[in-house]
Amino acid sequence: TSGRTALHFAILNDRLTTVDLLLSLGADPTIADGSGRRACHMCVVPKRHQILDRILATAAARGEVDVVLGARDALARCPHHLAASKGDKAAVATILDAKPDLLNMGDCTGRTALWLACARACETSGPAREAFVATMDLLMRRGADPNVLDAEGDTPLAKAEYEQINVGGWAISTLLKDHGALALIPE
Repeated sequence: TSGRTALHFAILNDRLTTVDLLLSLGADPTIADGSGRRACHMCVVPKRHQILDRILATAAARGEVDVVLGARDALARCPHHLAASKGDKAAVATILDAKPDLLNMGDCTGRTALWLACARACETSGPAREAFVATMDLLMRRGADPNVLDAEGDTPLAKAEYEQINVGGWAISTLLKDHGALALIPE
């Protein structure tokens, strides 16, 4: 089974009133489905900002913000990783406002939210790319480390410079360098 609760289904179906009712009746936003995703993970994949706000308010009232936002799915991704990989600047900002220490946390491959947004920016063009670049800018303005290495030893800048040949990653490389990305990481 999927392991999804009524709260999960209400979120995925964008039923704010139902979410409010379930939370008022004590629904637990910390319960994970079969892939390890919890309520906040489900709020950011289809961009459910109002529901995310409700879940966070409930979590704050219950003293569960760290559990709700620090929870990792099967790929060791927290909700902010998913939001960044979708170019959802608003959700990333909301999550980091509530739990700023997530900023440089890596997933199972060592990739941070900045790394994931950069990778997606390098794979897209047009307005979609602009959303990822805006998310990257937000993350770096908040202090995300542009020199973080993933499990393969690559940085976001290395990804951007490799991809610039394919999709014109110069603007992405420039943004990273403007925020302190180094061409070569000292050992």
